[in-house]
Amino acid sequence: MGKRFGIGSLSDFLGRPLVLAIFFVQAVVVVVLAAGYHGSDTSDGCLYCHADKARMEKEGFPQFYITREQVEKESKMPGVTCRDCHLGNGVSHDREAAHKGMPRPMLIDREAGELPRKGRLDSIAPTGSNRMYALLPKVDGDSEEPDPDVFTILWHDRDKTTLGYDPSIAMKTCGRSGCHPKEVEQFGKTIMGGNVRQRSTRFWTDSHGPNNCGPSFADLPSEGGAAAGYSDKNYNIIKDELSCPSSYKNAMDRQRFCNYCHAGCLDCHYAPDKKAGVHNFTRRIPAVNCNGGGRGTGMCHAGTQERRRGDSYLGAEFSQPAGLPTDAHVKAEMECVDCHETGEHGMGDIQRAVDCEGCHYSVVKAHKAGVHKTLRCEACHIERLGGYEMTVWGKGHVSGESTPFKKYSLYYGVMEPPVLIKDQKGFYTPYKAWPNMATNIKRDEKKRDGIEFRWKGGETRDAYAFLGTYSTLPGANKALAWIQLEAVGHPLGKSRTCKSCHGSTTQRAKASWEYLNFAGSEPFTGRQEVVADSDGLRVVDIRKTSEPKLTGDAELQDFAAWMYLGDIWNTKGDFSIPKADIGKYKAYIKEEAAFKERLSTLQAHLKSLDKNSAEYQSTEKKLKKAREVGTHDPEAGMRQL
Repeated sequence: MGKRFGIGSLSDFLGRPLVLAIFFVQAVVVVVLAAGYHGSDTSDGCLYCHADKARMEKEGFPQFYITREQVEKESKMPGVTCRDCHLGNGVSHDREAAHKGMPRPMLIDREAGELPRKGRLDSIAPTGSNRMYALLPKVDGDSEEPDPDVFTILWHDRDKTTLGYDPSIAMKTCGRSGCHPKEVEQFGKTIMGGNVRQRSTRFWTDSHGPNNCGPSFADLPSEGGAAAGYSDKNYNIIKDELSCPSSYKNAMDRQRFCNYCHAGCLDCHYAPDKKAGVHNFTRRIPAVNCNGGGRGTGMCHAGTQERRRGDSYLGAEFSQPAGLPTDAHVKAEMECVDCHETGEHGMGDIQRAVDCEGCHYSVVKAHKAGVHKTLRCEACHIERLGGYEMTVWGKGHVSGESTPFKKYSLYYGVMEPPVLIKDQKGFYTPYKAWPNMATNIKRDEKKRDGIEFRWKGGETRDAYAFLGTYSTLPGANKALAWIQLEAVGHPLGKSRTCKSCHGSTTQRAKASWEYLNFAGSEPFTGRQEVVADSDGLRVVDIRKTSEPKLTGDAELQDFAAWMYLGDIWNTKGDFSIPKADIGKYKAYIKEEAAFKERLSTLQAHLKSLDKNSAEYQSTEKKLKKAREVGTHDPEAGMRQL
């Protein structure tokens, strides 16, 4: 049997000097390690300077004076420390050592390069009355004019090389233990966090079709989730499609432009405000943040996402051209996330589809039972669209380098009304239709009849008409052409008139535009018309209404290849409005007129009642419901009355 220790023996053993010394050393090590960990994780050094108002004024940065109490109040995060979000060294009192390793906001210029912040970005606080540019530095303190050198601001959770969302930074900050690790992990696996839609387009003629945004030039694969970095996998395919020289650097330079349009944690939840403070965070994401949060036109849905569709929710200064209608739901103080809810995959799984029935039960019920049940709500309730009216991918300069990956898209204008086309499920949906082309393509591609939906499973309703390649440009320059078809959802407002659809089976949408790229040419103007009928869908009468003036070494085909392509913008199919039965149409108009007359009579009676009476309350409620129902089904509305 082995030797056993009795109580006395164990006491004698533990009482030996060597054993006591070992225990003492171990205790000291534990205490030192604990103290070291606590010391490295503290923000006391940050507050030593930043919570000292006199010191910050002396250092020349009075705007960076802040106390722990202010941060907790503004961020609504009790117990939060500086290092939780900003990292750095929270112990040191030395400026350089304390700020080493801190992620910082980046000022991005128009060539996707980083500008020095000093002298430009003194404080992240809104200024001026234009919400689109509220956070951008201004020419001077009292000016409304943004600094012309600054294109946008990227927040701290971005990779400095690629400018894309960097989940490794997010995990150290937002996703640190005790904060939001689960949410950061969820976000990285979503369509938004992993930038899946864009990353899935690997080359111009990929299965999702040529797209206005171009292919994913040097980005990571779509199946990898959120990650920061470059890959040459797509570029090696893309370069073989081209008839002119290119480089992997060209692809990476282009990718930087693509990356800053896509969101990270801070793009949604960080909302610096004059009253709430520069450390203000929010759970209910403001619609302004969905549209870039005041950082210009290059971010989120104020960037290419919205400019492609031209369906600005906020309208006003957020639309392009500025001053287009604001969605009716904005007036009800509704944010985007009130309708576009979070899906089953958690944080960042924002749903495209919305449930109008949740708020408008009677309306939707009447609509589903009425004669227009195959129309989506937005088919009648959108009348005008802005944004791009033309896009050409061609030769030019990106980040100071000659490249075939220059995007000339700022043909800004207005198209009205949208064209109604049946989506994958057979519902008439409003679309923006407009010409797109990529030049310097090498191989021949045949035209395909009809339209094709980008995502066959119905994940989106976006589509395109593939028009093939054409060799009518100067030199050996061949153009790949397609009609971009973007399903639109805003701005919702008063319904289109019956005549706007049923006046003819042929749909006509007019568009006028102004070229504002300032690359290739000084501004010039033009127009076009979209026609949809039983013979097909086509863009006709494309013409300039003023003359372009070339700049630099640009050639006309670089930014205006459409001038050489002629009448190619058409595809076959039946895109007409179904011809209404004349008898039924007249009966419907008669029912509608009778309903409106009866409703008007009862509304006049309502005005004569005492607003505090029970009769007034019940009549008002009855008329409201009848108006909602009758607008979509006059016969059902009359029954309500």
